[in-house]
Amino acid sequence: MSKELYERIWDGKSAPSSRAPEPGSRTDIALRLIGTGNHAIEVGCGDGQFGARVAAVYRHYIGFDIAERAVALARARGLDAQLHDIGLGPLPVAGASADLVIALDVLEHVFDPPGFLAECARVLGPGGRLLLSTPNIRSLPRLTALALRGRFPRTSSDPGYDGGHLHYFTSRDLAALAAAAGLRPQRRLGVWPLAGGQAALKRALAAILPSGWVREWLSPGILIEARKP
Repeated sequence: MSKELYERIWDGKSAPSSRAPEPGSRTDIALRLIGTGNHAIEVGCGDGQFGARVAAVYRHYIGFDIAERAVALARARGLDAQLHDIGLGPLPVAGASADLVIALDVLEHVFDPPGFLAECARVLGPGGRLLLSTPNIRSLPRLTALALRGRFPRTSSDPGYDGGHLHYFTSRDLAALAAAAGLRPQRRLGVWPLAGGQAALKRALAAILPSGWVREWLSPGILIEARKP
């Protein structure tokens, strides 16, 4: 059932774009953190737009996705992309082989978040890093929707019930899950795109408010970086 849902989601997406990421978006933040290295793995590679940028600075890149259309689009970019459902088995990757694992807005879709984080830790070598993002259920607009409107807030614009999201997280949840998997959280960041509607107000608030406030209360998404000892 889950595979069919994500195939429908990808069938409804527009053509892949190669434009620069929106400032403050998860892609923009993650690109500033990827660094360089030998082996990078992306779980939930989508159409390969982000993966192409990673592959440019890592010697070896491999992306995995549950949707056949997404994998086909990523391969069309020249990427090593493979069809894989992380809920059905471990990644076909040797343990302790990766310098970087990327999972941007994937964790909320998997049935077993602790197991997913343990698998990320398994494939990372010593000193390897995980970049992990999810929607932020603690953001004020979502809390307001729940408290005042009596409706559980949507965290996805994709079709289906909340785009197939199964779990909801705060930044502390992500840090705790990473730590339980044996990884050391290095930083927690807010994902708050600063373009589009109310861009000037967003930039002004980001400039004057403490970063922790922006991350916890205003950011619709959160991203953590964690390292394997």
